[in-house]
Amino acid sequence: QLRRRLSAALTMNISITYRQEDAEADRAVTLPPSKSIEARRLVLAAVRGETVCDEGSDQCDDLKAISGALRAYQRRAAVIDVHESGTALRFMTALYEVRITGSPRLLNRPLEPLAAELRRAGASVDRIDERGAVCIKGAWLNGAEVDAQSLLHSNSSQYLSALLLAEPLFRTPL
Repeated sequence: QLRRRLSAALTMNISITYRQEDAEADRAVTLPPSKSIEARRLVLAAVRGETVCDEGSDQCDDLKAISGALRAYQRRAAVIDVHESGTALRFMTALYEVRITGSPRLLNRPLEPLAAELRRAGASVDRIDERGAVCIKGAWLNGAEVDAQSLLHSNSSQYLSALLLAEPLFRTPL
């Protein structure tokens, strides 16, 4: 029930209605769609076992990479290419036993805060080739071993988001 409400909340358009002191009528502002929220919604859908569809060409490059990576995840592909998407790299690292690859520039980006917490939970996370591809091994991780507080002070909220989104797949909760 909570997951259904969360998913619905993530897909809603957000409107803010307000009244100025001297105005006779309410005014409404509708916020544009959020790439950040949509990326998390896609991951939650995949974790719940829902089919992740190709949303079309109107998606930004990050969302295309995440959608493609999640479809590969659902097929249990051995290698997932996340192209240039740092968001997809971080989220897929927490989700799946896989070799993740991408552009050379992407694979030089920091991943160690997330990798360190996954190792604490029982995973093996290694950079395995000259391009910097990441290999993750360790299903059913022990979430109780993760120090989520340490990720609050890291340079990216995506490290903690990745663990929270993958938590339903862990043996024990965070």
